[in-house]
Amino acid sequence: MGAVIAATLLGVGIHLLLGSLSFERLRPILEQQLSEAVGLEVRLSGELELELLPRPHFEAEQITVANLPGRPSPHLLTIERLNLDFRLWPLLRRRVSIDTIEIYGAELRIEPDTDGTFALSLDVEELDEQTPDPDAGALELHLSRLYLENARVFYDRIGEDDVTTFVFDVLQLETEDLTSPVSLTLAGELEGGTFEVEARVGSLAELLEPTQPYPLTVQGRVLETELELSGTLASPTGLTGIDVAFSARIDDPGALIRDPDRRFPELGSIHASGRLRDPGGTLGVDDLMLSTGRDQPFRIVLEGSVRDLIAVEGVELQLRVEADDTEFLEAAFGTSLPDVPISADLHLSDDDGSLGTEGEATAGEGPIKLHLQGAYDDLRSLAELDVNVRLTSDDLNVILRTFEIELARPLPRLSPVEVSTNLRDFDGTFGLDEIHATAGRREATWAEVTGSVRDVLALRGVRLDARFGSDSLKVLEASLGRELPALGKLEGSFLVRDADGSLGVEQAHLKLGRPELLELELSGRFDDLRELDEIEVEMKLEARDLAVLGELAELELPAVGPVTYAGRVRGSDERLVWSGSLRLNRTVLNGEWTVVFAPELRPSLSGQIRSPNVFLADLGVAPNATRLDLPGREEAASAFQRWWSRGEPAPLEVLRGFDLDVVLDANRVSGRRGFDIRDLHAEVRLDDGDLVLRDVTASYDGGRVEGALRVDARRADPLHTFTLEAFNVDMTTLASQFQQSTDRAGTLDLSINLASRGWTRPEILAGLNGHLGAMLRDGALVDRYSRAFSVSFLRVSVPDFRTGAEAATEVKCLIAFLPVEAGIAEIQKLYLEGANITIEGSGAIDLAGNALDLRLTPHLHEPGLVSVAVTVDISGPMNAPSMRPLRRSLGASLVRGLVSNAMRPKRALGRRLRADSTRADPCDLVRLRRDLELQTTKLETEAAAFRAPPDEG
Repeated sequence: MGAVIAATLLGVGIHLLLGSLSFERLRPILEQQLSEAVGLEVRLSGELELELLPRPHFEAEQITVANLPGRPSPHLLTIERLNLDFRLWPLLRRRVSIDTIEIYGAELRIEPDTDGTFALSLDVEELDEQTPDPDAGALELHLSRLYLENARVFYDRIGEDDVTTFVFDVLQLETEDLTSPVSLTLAGELEGGTFEVEARVGSLAELLEPTQPYPLTVQGRVLETELELSGTLASPTGLTGIDVAFSARIDDPGALIRDPDRRFPELGSIHASGRLRDPGGTLGVDDLMLSTGRDQPFRIVLEGSVRDLIAVEGVELQLRVEADDTEFLEAAFGTSLPDVPISADLHLSDDDGSLGTEGEATAGEGPIKLHLQGAYDDLRSLAELDVNVRLTSDDLNVILRTFEIELARPLPRLSPVEVSTNLRDFDGTFGLDEIHATAGRREATWAEVTGSVRDVLALRGVRLDARFGSDSLKVLEASLGRELPALGKLEGSFLVRDADGSLGVEQAHLKLGRPELLELELSGRFDDLRELDEIEVEMKLEARDLAVLGELAELELPAVGPVTYAGRVRGSDERLVWSGSLRLNRTVLNGEWTVVFAPELRPSLSGQIRSPNVFLADLGVAPNATRLDLPGREEAASAFQRWWSRGEPAPLEVLRGFDLDVVLDANRVSGRRGFDIRDLHAEVRLDDGDLVLRDVTASYDGGRVEGALRVDARRADPLHTFTLEAFNVDMTTLASQFQQSTDRAGTLDLSINLASRGWTRPEILAGLNGHLGAMLRDGALVDRYSRAFSVSFLRVSVPDFRTGAEAATEVKCLIAFLPVEAGIAEIQKLYLEGANITIEGSGAIDLAGNALDLRLTPHLHEPGLVSVAVTVDISGPMNAPSMRPLRRSLGASLVRGLVSNAMRPKRALGRRLRADSTRADPCDLVRLRRDLELQTTKLETEAAAFRAPPDEG
């Protein structure tokens, strides 16, 4: 365009100049003539100069050509300076002959209109007609040299953010005359890369009016490519009749990818060669050869031809690929892939009118290998896929590691693994047909899956049958991270279907164990795995005893059995309803539970346990009960043990994570030696951290037990309360449930009412308030601590009292009442009456500090001549108290012994006289008072009910 403007400008200017007009007067006329010739508005804003001697020379500055309508930029072309050298002799003959055109600082902007059209309203023939020719002669174009310096071409592709910029540092065209070959030199930049090209083409005369194929030879470097072209063009201006051989070498293909987020693999140098032709007007390539170096980690060889490069038709290509890893695919797909070697041999063609490929490919080696073979008939629309896929591996975990799939625990070792399937597209969707996957061996551990998936991405049209099994549960040890007992075989199966539009599991079945130890059977279905809706599972269990179940669950349970269970679970991912019946030897427990774990709500568990008769021996409560000792297993301290012994804060925050509403009812609880409790009832409620054990009641012959417990963790300082009232408890029968001793333990009344706050055991004990009360009649101190304490006390206080080290101190009546305040239990009443001794006490017990501060005073009923019964001060820790006799009580004790010995005959007579009379017993008085209070409360309740209106009951 610059050359055309220069020729027109010079022709019009010389013609008018010879008419004796000045340039300033000619400027409007020149702009008008140029605008009419180009079809766009042209302005000559700078200086215009013409020199005829010594060498004809014309110069123009600041030339602008307006842009086409609808373009964003105001100018199509701007030229800072234009120089022309022409011949004088043809000028004197009124003809223009140009030798040199020099253009400096030109900018050409190629921009589309709103429709994306790049058409220019520039007609060379019209331009030729606009050139003045007073003698009706044609413009003689004799161009020896065309030189451009610092020229820029901006190419704006519609719909894209970036503008492609060509910068020509130098563009030089040289020729001797119109019939001589043309030499062309180009140097500049393109999108951050450089180019340097030298070309030799045919003459300018042949370029304008070709009479034979136009020769073309090009060599140089464009960006990172060494390029050579050699051939002919039948029509160089129309770029038709192409027959050009090419050869190229790309030293760094990765440099051509200018996306910082994409990483191209190391390919080394790429060599490409072929022949470009356009028979019939379509541009194609023959004898194409593209290859990388043989010593590169990624190697590719592409051979063949393409009849139409623009429409990609008439393709016949053979592609061979080998790679040491999948780095090149990671760059292409933008995702992480297993680092394994790959190879492929593919044939690309479009014989049936669609571009397709067929062949085979392999990935991996050694412990894992993937093989694909088949065809992809239509790559353009991604349809008509039919590929057979085979995967083999030494172990299932090798596959997980290769594909970088991380699980919380490893899967069982299954070896070998073989998978085969056909990857197809069913009506445009990718699916898997004829799936057959096996892992492991039948004689050990195995799994098998068969079926099909019509749509892999949407998981629709699923029909999968899965079966698995193992000769031992120990195969699950790696997955569970612990040892398992040898409890027999494991086998299962399930069917996955989506017949009704939802993906579900039908006929799921699991069975494990062996008859002599344990048999567990599960069966059920899941209607929708995506939503976990409509779950239904049935369970059957038979076990030799609880010890077997404990070993399976890593718990130490007594060897009580046999155990049978049958239950059913129904619901969804937000609500489960569980009902079942457990039989443990003679004890039957029936339960119904509802679990709710809806989104944005605390999980909750509600239900009840009912039993007609609970036998304590069936629960492992027996003197001879033994726990299963699992060798090699260290017993870890429980949370309660850590809280009790180490003073750690109780994990009460977990109480705010769920809710509870559980009711326990047992018509009868039976044990050994006639132990019988009736109507046992208890309720547990947990609401947002407020745990309440209430309405704990039970009755037995002659008595009743009532209790309650509360832990309120909603507070900054948690609240703890505990109450227990028990009357006429037969301690002999109760103790016989836990120990073989047949000592008569007596009858116990117990009253406890305590409250405190805190997180740790010391905090709770230091804040205790309430009372402790107990009354024991007609029994003995049979527990180990009481025996040791009483023996130590009597040895200090009454040295000649007849009792052995392990003898149980006989108790006719024991009364103890201790108000508790701030962790200190003050002894308000402590009275113990034995066979020949009465002991009264005072003092306090520091519950938080585990310390005693007591004073016990014994009174012998029939002291001997020199009998001693000394008051004893007891202090120190509860588990190892220090007992010191009070010296000042020693003399009084001796006097009482002498007086008692002198009065012995009189006392004997008195006992005979009072043989039929009753002596006042403090225990009898307390019990009488308690019975009167109970009767009074009962009468008041009946009277209130009698006075109430009928509608209020």
